[in-house]
Amino acid sequence: MIASVIGPIHMRAPTEAEAIRLEDRYRAARRKPADGETVDGALYDNGLEEVLACVTSHKVSELHPSDGGLLDDAPALFEQMAAEFRSLGGAGINAEPCAEAVTEDLARSFGKKAVGLSYGGVQLVARKLTWAEYNAFATERDEANLWGLLAKYGKRCVVSHTQEEVAELCGRFPYFAMTLGAKLYHVAQGAVDSSLGKSATA
Repeated sequence: MIASVIGPIHMRAPTEAEAIRLEDRYRAARRKPADGETVDGALYDNGLEEVLACVTSHKVSELHPSDGGLLDDAPALFEQMAAEFRSLGGAGINAEPCAEAVTEDLARSFGKKAVGLSYGGVQLVARKLTWAEYNAFATERDEANLWGLLAKYGKRCVVSHTQEEVAELCGRFPYFAMTLGAKLYHVAQGAVDSSLGKSATA
């Protein structure tokens, strides 16, 4: 809940798609302007629509800056709303090392490529990114799709659960795939462990 002059603002948890769009748009909106570029805040989509879609206590028009809503008078309130959005979506949940998650069968199948993790009380195993995947990621990424790509590769690399089970995890934990993808990306860089698996806010 967020206190405001028009009353408490209540929000629901985002869907995975909303969380990915928010993070990619927020990151792109915070980029530095190119030489000679005139910066107009209205030109940047920072995930406003995704955040407002999760508000359950007020009409969008009461908050939307283009409608003369609350965020027109108090634009910094958006950061509190974005923080609430992330909290409700589980952005602060870590992907922690969990060696015991790697079963004998998975160890035989994937060897040193198997990465045991615990996320939100769920034990799982993912495989490390391959050479081809890592380089494809580097080629595909840009200012506007980093977290979407991390989520895609995160889901692809889970080997302990079926795709249906992965989809269920993403429904329970909207930031799961992004967090897992970030963890595997840093493992691919030779990191023994990395706190960047915490949340999608960079």
